Amino acid sequence: MEKYGETLFALDQDEEIRLRLLAQVFDPLCNRTLESLGVARDARCLEVGAGSGSVAQWLCGQAPDGEVIATDLDLRLLERVQELRLRRLVHDVTTDPFPDGSFDVIHARLVLSHLPQRDAVMRRMPRWLRPGGFVLIESFCWFPIDSAPHPTYRKVMQRWSNLICGTLGTDSWWSRSQPGSFLAFCNAGMVAVQLADEQVRAGTHRYALVVIADRLSELVEYGTGYIELFNFADGAAAVLIAADAAATRYEVLGGAHHTDPQWVDSYYGEIKNGEIKVERGEKLDGLGEAFLDNFTTLTHKVLAGIGAEVAEVAYFLVTHGNQDTHRKYLAALGVDPARSVFQYERDGHLGGADPLQALEELEQEDRIGSGDLVIVATAGSGFNWGVTALRRT
Repeated sequence: MEKYGETLFALDQDEEIRLRLLAQVFDPLCNRTLESLGVARDARCLEVGAGSGSVAQWLCGQAPDGEVIATDLDLRLLERVQELRLRRLVHDVTTDPFPDGSFDVIHARLVLSHLPQRDAVMRRMPRWLRPGGFVLIESFCWFPIDSAPHPTYRKVMQRWSNLICGTLGTDSWWSRSQPGSFLAFCNAGMVAVQLADEQVRAGTHRYALVVIADRLSELVEYGTGYIELFNFADGAAAVLIAADAAATRYEVLGGAHHTDPQWVDSYYGEIKNGEIKVERGEKLDGLGEAFLDNFTTLTHKVLAGIGAEVAEVAYFLVTHGNQDTHRKYLAALGVDPARSVFQYERDGHLGGADPLQALEELEQEDRIGSGDLVIVATAGSGFNWGVTALRRT
């Protein structure tokens, strides 16, 4: 067993290109997530396994009155980052410590799954936090390679998986074993729509297809008595994003998201006998109020960003996790329930497909027309909330 970077992923020209391409793919969502968690101007930040340094450089801009430390076993790429305030440090996260209470923000991307000591590192990192700080870990999770429809792809990816597992001790399923690792699943669809829209607008692709499919009914262990989960059902939706504005039915005007880590273990997923099941952690008071506060705050933020008022919105489409919260959200905005869609009794909670199914219903019943503004409010276990503004073209 060798260390990451000794031969496999050794820092040469090809590895530099690979790291920069990974940054292009993952930085937009990473930066948005960090922004939603909140990076204070005076935050002390740690970037573990910083690679090309793109996230560390972004953190420097977010914390101009704080400090950013970027670590890696090889600092050659970090030395090229044009940021005078960035502190670069040779550091092995598996053996080298930091004092307890050192940081407000700790981030590591595509690092821990490659480390045989990943669980020990995961347990140590939170001790390095100050009160109120957070750790954000990004990791791959490979779905079954055998399910891929292309034989060549299956063969190449299986050999690649065997290589990194045998050489480095990589565990590409590790992230799925962590409490709270199924965060955002009901909010992920609209996040994907926004990211795809940004890529298409930037000219990266002419089209992007976002497929949202949840089999929520199979997540529930019905013998546990978690009645609030019994409305989980299975649903799917697909959204095609196109560069040609004349070919689109809806325009994505903007969106905002927020994650509150204090609720991270309220509900979480675990793999049991090869199946994912929802578990409930210690029940904390205030989650309903958090839903209401975040939905209303994000709604006003998004509307301000596009220069619109609540009265100008034709419809508010809301994730179907809880009907009482849905109605309280509308009431807090002063919105008549007729300007929303309620499918609880018929469909239950379909995960990320909820608001898109509601939008399809509006289309089928001719209740929405050209120029209508739609607000989509979604939430996922974690807990995180998102609001997206669409306009019917």
